[in-house]
Amino acid sequence: MDESTTERPRNECTQLQGRKVNPEGKAVFITGCDTGFGNAAAEQLHDYGFHVYSGCLVPELNGGRQLQKLEKKGRMKVLQCDVTKWKEIRACSQYITDDLSKNNLELWAVMTNAGK
Repeated sequence: MDESTTERPRNECTQLQGRKVNPEGKAVFITGCDTGFGNAAAEQLHDYGFHVYSGCLVPELNGGRQLQKLEKKGRMKVLQCDVTKWKEIRACSQYITDDLSKNNLELWAVMTNAGK
């Protein structure tokens, strides 16, 4: 079995900066997931077992499309999020708030990575 594609058990604790964190029931929102650090962080945190809301400027291209493949596992959601547009920020906020409530999740972290 290829370990690079093997997902950790969802209830296994993950060590982040020396702390053991159980990802069960925890969600993170990351902006700037189209490429680079944001994309890598979204994929890694998903692999650790967190629910991930990935904000992408253009979800249909590049990294957004790659992350959409992970949506089938049920813990990844790719969202249209241009942080320079208040309407898109509000839409993401509302979607995440509703989804957290519906799935009994806590928003554990927000990573504001988007920028120009």
